[in-house]
Amino acid sequence: MSVRVNTPQGDDIEGLGAEVWAESPLFLSDAGASALAPETPERQERGESVVFYRLGRRFVDNEASIPEDARDVLYYTLSVGHHVGVIDCFERALTMPLASYRTIVGLLESEEARFKLSGVWRFGEIEIEKTNVPCLLPALRACLANLDVFNEPGKTEIPLDELEVSMLMAFVDAVLKVRDEPGMYLMVRREAS
Repeated sequence: MSVRVNTPQGDDIEGLGAEVWAESPLFLSDAGASALAPETPERQERGESVVFYRLGRRFVDNEASIPEDARDVLYYTLSVGHHVGVIDCFERALTMPLASYRTIVGLLESEEARFKLSGVWRFGEIEIEKTNVPCLLPALRACLANLDVFNEPGKTEIPLDELEVSMLMAFVDAVLKVRDEPGMYLMVRREAS
């Protein structure tokens, strides 16, 4: 049986390989669009959380197996930031429900910060590196400052509950560590609980 598929790029694929493409998460047919289309918040948040992993340590994998003539190349790539043969070990730093993460991201005034952090539900994971700190840190601090119940006349409640406020503060603390510690970065992943 032959299958004919129109790819998102407008190419027609016919034959055995088309079945593989049709099952790919990159393919959105009319029949499969509902299964792969952006999920509703209710569907996304059932049993899912966002986990922040902090770089704990880094080491070169089995240095003894690297030939002597290739070691200079390895050390050069390490010095310029290409992690050839380097293993990053992560520690869990923070976990929050996906719904709480969405609420916090929605409170950020900076569009750039919201776009960066929304990558968690677009791609499943993001990295927060030193280059992201100048955008994220002021946005997160402003979010904390705007939580004050008394900063607007008539305001009687804040948009986050007590646990979410503590998660936001832990998030700010994690970003501060990225800023202050050499070589530090965060891996933020969406995971099933």
